[in-house]
This record gives sequence, C-alpha cells and structure tokens, in this order.
Amino acid sequence: KLIEDLLKYQQTRAVEPAKLAEVALDEVARRVVREHKLAALARGIGVDTDIRAAPVLGDADRLRTIVDNLVSNALKYAPRGGAIRVRVKHDGNFVRLEVIDDGPGVDRDERERIFESFYQGKAPPGGRVKGSGLGLAIARDYALAHGGRIEVRDRADGARGACFRLTLPAAASVVAQTVQGPPTTLPATSGK
Repeated sequence: KLIEDLLKYQQTRAVEPAKLAEVALDEVARRVVREHKLAALARGIGVDTDIRAAPVLGDADRLRTIVDNLVSNALKYAPRGGAIRVRVKHDGNFVRLEVIDDGPGVDRDERERIFESFYQGKAPPGGRVKGSGLGLAIARDYALAHGGRIEVRDRADGARGACFRLTLPAAASVVAQTVQGPPTTLPATSGK
C-alpha cells in the first residue's frame, strides 16, 4: 500500500495532461461509498449520504482518488459504532463535497500540516491510525489541479469530529469561463 501511495504521489508531481471531461461528482461519491461499505460494516460505522447532482469538469480517476482518500480517512478516524456523512451539492458556480466523521477531529494547529506529505498528525485516543501520510497530500494536489481546494473545517453542528470540504468549479462555470473570460474566484472560507 505504501509503494502504491508513493507511486500515486509521484504521478501527481509528473507533468501529465489531465483527461478532462464532464464528471458527475455525485456518481463518483456514490461509487466510493459503495466500495467502502464492507469496511464500514466491519467496524459498525454508519454511513449517511446526502448526494445531489454535481457536474464538474475534470479527470474522473483523480476525482475518484480525492473522494476515496477522504472517505477512507473518515472511516479510519471514526470510532467503532460511529458514523460518517458524505454530502455533495451544486452551489452556484461551485460543487461542494463534504466528508464528516465523529472521530477525534483535527486540532487547529494541524489543519494545514495534515496536507503535507508523510505528516500523520497526533495519535487519536486509543492508538495510532496506520497510514502512509500521503492520502491527504494527494487529495489536495488533485483538488488544486482541478482549480479547487480542500480544507478542514469545524463541523456545522458543533459536534466533535472532522469535516473535510472539497470545493471545485462546477462544469457549467468552467465552460462559461473559457468562453467569457477570467476564472471564477473560489469563495472565501470562514473556518466553520
């Protein structure tokens, strides 16, 4: 797994033209949730979804990798018997995907560092979660390559846990930018 992660991370650094096409991010999210169903069941983790139509222009494989890394990360940190939530919605010129867990959360002083290569953060209560420390770095690089961003936010309900938000330009806004002019600026974040 570590070798696969290293090779995948190296590919993010390679200059390679992305295979751009309209991708239904909602379908990508549904597929990833289905693929993780057994892992969630094995740990008694509930998966709640609110997935709505959300077309983006991008590379389907890379978008799938982003979503897969976020969902697998949430499953690693959610406690046995806990829950994760996957939300996808089209919001004006943007598409937002949120993966929320009820694990230990991410300390504010680590929120940028967790996207660094090989950084794994503090051990959660009950032990260390094994990983390569590359999944979130890859997800961030792929999001940036799509003109988007990925960030850790406080949960909207104020509960303990982490909320990872992926924001990408919607497919229609990307096409409009090509025809009409400069790229749309991503909305500012408030940290909540």
